[in-house]
Amino acid sequence: MLNRDSEAVACYDKAIAGQPDLAEAYFCKALVKLSLGDYAEGWRLYEWRWKMAENAPRVSRFEQQAWRDDADLSGKTLLSYAEHGFGDTIQFVRYLDFFKDRNCRVMLAVHNALAPLLRENGIEVIACDDRILPVETFPPFDHHCSLIDMPLAFGTTLDTVPASTPYLAAPRDKIATWGALLGERTMPRIGLAWSGNPEHPHDVSRSIRLDTLLPILVDRCEWFSLQKLVRDHDSDALRASPLRDVSQRLNDFADTAALISQLDVVIAVDTSIAHLAGALGKPVWIVLPFHPDFRWLRDRSDSPWYPTAKLFRQTTEGAWADVFEQIASELERTISTRSP
Repeated sequence: MLNRDSEAVACYDKAIAGQPDLAEAYFCKALVKLSLGDYAEGWRLYEWRWKMAENAPRVSRFEQQAWRDDADLSGKTLLSYAEHGFGDTIQFVRYLDFFKDRNCRVMLAVHNALAPLLRENGIEVIACDDRILPVETFPPFDHHCSLIDMPLAFGTTLDTVPASTPYLAAPRDKIATWGALLGERTMPRIGLAWSGNPEHPHDVSRSIRLDTLLPILVDRCEWFSLQKLVRDHDSDALRASPLRDVSQRLNDFADTAALISQLDVVIAVDTSIAHLAGALGKPVWIVLPFHPDFRWLRDRSDSPWYPTAKLFRQTTEGAWADVFEQIASELERTISTRSP
């Protein structure tokens, strides 16, 4: 968690030298390499996760061969699937576009909450929230490939990240509904997501208490909460804030995408809302802890994955004050230059 990357790699190499089949060491080294932008080695090492004990039940479910762009899919069916959370799925679902010219059928097993949005975007979806895929219930398929294995399969480097956005769009009827509900725009509209999945292993470092954010919620903007889940300790702050709580209307990601389509900017911690805004091509300001997830790389304020994203990073572990100051300054510039 100290971002001492070269020392970390040396430690993992030492562990591997002592135990050449230590999958956990290879996997941890992969995370460092990916954080540093060394995608050639990073994605290759990331494959070692399949040899970790925690993934054994998932691997054993498949009788079919895994696909890594080493087999002709012409006339065949590929099962892809969401391996982790909503954010990972939204980030890597872009790779399914690569199969459109391969004369094959692609099915995606994905979380129920994402299924309506992805179906709207022409993806053949199998809604399934079980991490251990019940593959015996699926239509027949010839190969399988996790969404997160797609960058390796297609040889993705920093220079070849498929970054054309938007690659997702909200349903038109829901966009119209939100447009009618919100009415005439009189000031910039900002969406805010300040916390993610409380069960995430790094939730304590990436989520923020809403009361600490209240000073940046200036009255020259119209503010919207993009939180479906509001934690108990944030309830009072939400009621005291200028945020419009529309959580009862956010039944799934299609609803959230339609609301985001009506906003000017989304401000979000590292959670699925940040990915959704980026996939929709919406300006998104992503608030990152000192040691962020590998996908946000190191020491940069932009993302090769989302051209419309700006990254605001902690410079000291646990310290958000300077990040909030940067956001407040950026917000002031946005207000002064953007017409309602």
